[in-house]
Amino acid sequence: MKVKFKDQTIDYNDSTQIFLMSDGLVDQFGMGEKGMEKFNNNRLKNLIETNKNTPRNKMTEVFETTIKNWIKNNEQTDDILVIGINLSTVNLD
Repeated sequence: MKVKFKDQTIDYNDSTQIFLMSDGLVDQFGMGEKGMEKFNNNRLKNLIETNKNTPRNKMTEVFETTIKNWIKNNEQTDDILVIGINLSTVNLD
C-alpha cells in the first residue's frame, strides 16, 4: 500500500510551543470531580494553557507534579511521554 503525503506549512512566532505526547497521560486514571476518571484532553489542554508562560526549565516539574497529584495512590496504567518544543529556540534556517 502506497501512502501519499502532503506538505503542510504552519505559521509560527517566537512564543509558539509544540507538545508531542503519547496517549498515556490523557488515558491515565485518577480521582476527578466525578470519582475515578481519565485525565483526558480537556485537562491536558488546560494544563498547557495555564502554564504557557512557565519557563522551560520549570515545565518538567509542572508536568511531573500534576501527574503525581492526579495518579495519587493509583497504578500508572501506561507509559507517559511528553516532549515540549519552544520554537523561539529553534533555528530552521
